[in-house]
Amino acid sequence: MTVRHSKSLRLAFLATATLMVAACGSSSTSKTTTAATAAATTAAGSTAAASTVASTAAAAVAGGSTTTAASAAGTAGGTAGPASGKPFIIGINADTTGPGAPYSVPAFKTVQSTVDLVNSQGGVLGRPLKLVQGNDESDATKTPAVLAQLKDKGAIFLLSQQGAATPNALIQSTGLPFMTVTGVTADAAMPPNNTYGFVIANPLTQWAPTFCASFKAANVKKVAILAEDSATIKYLNGVLLKTMNNCVEIVAQEVAPINSSDLTAPISRIKGDGADAVWVTSSGGPFEVLAFNTLAQLMPSVQKFTLASIANEPDIWKLANKGALNGVVGLGSLNDANVQTQKLREILKADRGADFVPTAFDAQAYDAVMIIKYAIEHANGDTSPQALVASMETMSAYPASFGAPGYTLSFSPTKHTAFSGECGIVMVQFDQTNTPKAWPVYQPSC
Repeated sequence: MTVRHSKSLRLAFLATATLMVAACGSSSTSKTTTAATAAATTAAGSTAAASTVASTAAAAVAGGSTTTAASAAGTAGGTAGPASGKPFIIGINADTTGPGAPYSVPAFKTVQSTVDLVNSQGGVLGRPLKLVQGNDESDATKTPAVLAQLKDKGAIFLLSQQGAATPNALIQSTGLPFMTVTGVTADAAMPPNNTYGFVIANPLTQWAPTFCASFKAANVKKVAILAEDSATIKYLNGVLLKTMNNCVEIVAQEVAPINSSDLTAPISRIKGDGADAVWVTSSGGPFEVLAFNTLAQLMPSVQKFTLASIANEPDIWKLANKGALNGVVGLGSLNDANVQTQKLREILKADRGADFVPTAFDAQAYDAVMIIKYAIEHANGDTSPQALVASMETMSAYPASFGAPGYTLSFSPTKHTAFSGECGIVMVQFDQTNTPKAWPVYQPSC
C-alpha cells in the first residue's frame, strides 16, 4: 500500500391527523436487493398545499411509559393560528462558516424553516419556538464558549450541527438536553456521561459494514482512496479503515489539500495502482466536484464511490461536468418509497420552490425539531432538563423522514441513539444527469 500527500414561511403544511407507521423488518443483516425492490418510487397524486388537518397533541406521558411518537411527525402544531406567548428557546451550534458548512448550512436552514412552520401552525402548547444560533466553526476549542452563550440566552434544549464531535463531559456540564442533527458519531449518546446526549443519524460504526457490503455486491476487491486533508476526513478515514481493511485491499491512499485546484497528479498516480474502484473521501464541496471531474477524464471506466456529503449537496451537482458523477455510489438517506420522505419533499417545496431538492440534511433537521416539539408536549410544558430528558426517553416509533420505507426512531432510558437499524442508510447512485437515486445493486436492511 502506498500513502502519499499532494501539495498542491409561512410553510404550507401537508398534515394528517394520523400517520401510518410501518415497522422495519426483523432481519439485522444487510442483503443485496433487486432493482425492483431497491429503486425509489414516487407516490402518485398530490395533496393540496394549502390544506391542513389540525390535530390535538397527544396527552402527556403518565408514569414514564413509552408512547408512540407518530403525532410528533404528523403535525407541526395543534392550535389554529400562529403561536404566541413566551417562547421555548432552542439553541443550535451550527458551523455555517467553517469546514462543516457544506452540510451545516442546509441543515440549519431547515431547522429554522421547521421552527417557523411549527409556529405558524400554533407552536408547541400554543407557545412559539425560538431558535438562537452559535457557531464554533467546527473548532473544538470554541465549542465550550458557544454552548455557554446559548445557555445564557435561555436555551432549554441544544442542537449540534458541526464537524467536530462535542465531548460527553462538555455536554454533561451544560446540564441541558443535547441532540446532534446530522452528526454521525454516536459518542454523545453513549455512556458514560450520556445523561443529556441524543443522536438521530445512523452512526459511523454502521458505515464501514455498509461500504463493505456495497463493495462485495459490486465485486470490488481493490480500492484506491483519494482524500481531502481536513481534520474531519482524517478522523472519519481513521475509523472506517480499521474495518475496511478486513473486506477490501487498500492499494493506494492519496491525500490532497481541501482547497486544491488541480488533482491530476494524485489521480494519475492512483491510475497505475490496479484499483477496481476509487473511493473519494471528502466533506463535499469544490474538492469533491474537482475529484470526480478529474476522475471522469483520467479514469472513466473505474467504479467510483464517495462518502455521504456530495449525495446531499444539490447545488454542488450542478458544478460537476456533464455526466461526471454518473455511476458514483455513496451513502444517502432519502428514498421516495418512504411516505414521510414524500411528505417532507412537498413541505419544503412549498417553502422554497418547486425546484428545491431536499436531502438527508433537511430530513434529519426537520425530524430534530419535531422530536423537540414532542418532548416539550409530552413533558406537559415542563422545561426542566430532567423532565425533557424523561420525555425524550418515552419516544417510540417516530416515523422518520429519511431511510427506507417504515424506518422509525426511538429512545428509551437505556437507549439515547434513535436509529432502529442500518436501513436508515440508503445507498444511492448518480445517473447521467448527475442526480442520485436509490442504488439497485444493494441496500442495507433492518
